[in-house]
Amino acid sequence: MLESAEELLASGFQPESDIYFLFGHDEEVGGKNGASGAAKFFTEKGIKTKFNLDEGGMCTSGMVPFIEKPVILIGTADKGYMTLKFTAKMKGGHSSKPDKETAPKILTKALYNLDKYDFPQQISSVLGDFIDYVGPEMKMPARILFTMNGCSNHSYFLLMKKRVAKVMLLPGLLTPPHC
Repeated sequence: MLESAEELLASGFQPESDIYFLFGHDEEVGGKNGASGAAKFFTEKGIKTKFNLDEGGMCTSGMVPFIEKPVILIGTADKGYMTLKFTAKMKGGHSSKPDKETAPKILTKALYNLDKYDFPQQISSVLGDFIDYVGPEMKMPARILFTMNGCSNHSYFLLMKKRVAKVMLLPGLLTPPHC
């Protein structure tokens, strides 16, 4: 990316608007210093972007379903995430005679239900264009499905999978104030 920018500058290219290159060092751990620092800088300076292009990705083989040829993926969006806090408040008891419903059982049910929840699926125009572009490169019979004239976006849902990754569980013990 930077080599391309240097070549463009050396050739005398003058962009119509400013171009910013941002490189974060902590993306995989939340981006609190890299991306957040950049966002703070842009906000303080009143800079609003018209287009964001996330990491150029890699040249992949076998990562795009139904395609054997190498495909270079360009990230124009990112996964979302959310933090949920589940709390179960129960009256005290004794382990020799536990209640029918216990806090761990309630929390386990909540996590189970979260895992079973079908989050709404949607296809962005960017992903739709990508699938339209790679459709002719797909193996049969997928090629027919993804290159039919007038094919609705419903067929694209075959490629989508919801992912709920429970990556961190922090148990806690609430100690009553009188202890």
